[in-house]
Amino acid sequence: MNAKAYIRIILTGLFSVFLGLYSSAACIGLYETAKKASQTAADTGEISIDGADLSPFFILGGYVFSGILELIGFIVYIIIILISSIIAVLMLRALLIKEASVNPAEYKISMYIILGAAVISVLVTLIMTRFSGLIPIIAFTLIWLLFLTLVYLVRLKDLSGRQNH
Repeated sequence: MNAKAYIRIILTGLFSVFLGLYSSAACIGLYETAKKASQTAADTGEISIDGADLSPFFILGGYVFSGILELIGFIVYIIIILISSIIAVLMLRALLIKEASVNPAEYKISMYIILGAAVISVLVTLIMTRFSGLIPIIAFTLIWLLFLTLVYLVRLKDLSGRQNH
């Protein structure tokens, strides 16, 4: 393997770790926000207007508002992870533009690095959120994992197959 192959492997590892850490941080942030929002919504106290107890309506309103904020946060995190993934993939793909072929070992190493970063990201997030952030972490991880796999690893595999022919 040449120097460009090592640079691509290092950059693949750095981008995978960055995207994995970011998706974990986003999921943990959503978990903490949801935990605090549900505590805040339940702490409205007793609200009486003209002698009528309207506390349940205000508590329900608090839960609805916190749910909307969680949804907005989820969408914002998805957009940021999507943009970060596109930038990372385009930078990695730009390094492959002039390559005629790559070493098959580079493809295998890159694939294991990306999968390892994804697995570690999911495990750390599940532990930090006490196994309650399953849907967000799967969504956040799949975004960058699919981009790296479909745009970068597929091209790397095609180029590694050319060396054998």
